[in-house]
Amino acid sequence: MKKYILIIMVLFVATSFYAQTQQQVLADHSWNVYKVEIDGQEYLAPINQERIELNTANLWYLVDNEIWFGFCGWSAFQGLTFTNDNQWESTNWVSLAWDYCTLAENIEFAGYYSAVMKYETLTSFSFYFEITDLSNGDKELVVTNVNGDKAYFNNKTLAINAYLFNDIKVYPNPAQTVVNISLPNHTSQMLVIKLYDVLGKEIKKITQTAAADIRFPLDGITAGVYFLELKPKNHNGKGEIIKLIKQ
Repeated sequence: MKKYILIIMVLFVATSFYAQTQQQVLADHSWNVYKVEIDGQEYLAPINQERIELNTANLWYLVDNEIWFGFCGWSAFQGLTFTNDNQWESTNWVSLAWDYCTLAENIEFAGYYSAVMKYETLTSFSFYFEITDLSNGDKELVVTNVNGDKAYFNNKTLAINAYLFNDIKVYPNPAQTVVNISLPNHTSQMLVIKLYDVLGKEIKKITQTAAADIRFPLDGITAGVYFLELKPKNHNGKGEIIKLIKQ
């Protein structure tokens, strides 16, 4: 009898640990939707300059129990409850901002994505989610609503002609008054560093020579989730995008 009780306890602990790990991975990454599936029909997310310039992920789990989602704008599930079987529930949905897209393909896909995330009710929401490691080192997130419709995400940074640094360090993160940016192998380059909010609005910009440690002051910046973009001054495409939490 004791043996069976021990096995049950081990299984319970393992299941709880797995769910907590999945929830933590959900919080540690920004997620870009690449397709949705509605009634067995797949719809691929467009990748174009307008979407890149919006500079936002499509799903974001915040530590204060909110999940923000959107394509061409933002809505949020608030007051989340997580269960051990990789499920979140919410009874509060709010629209934060919308209608940022002008391209027809983006507007069309936004409707499909919204259909999966809002489905048929605006009073109670329940979703299952699963995160898996892919062979190339990326991660995939699949969110399924109660109707069986799915949204597929990965943690890649969306970019067209993006400039990526191989030695960048940003710390501390979360940050309070200042964030340090280290680029020891690019000390001769002139950089443009921009800070965006989650709606893609530019909040702050500095231009300076790369150094082992660059101080980026956060004075006057309210607490929340932001994105840092770093790129050489003469680079015409997008730069490296890094999630930053301001406390």
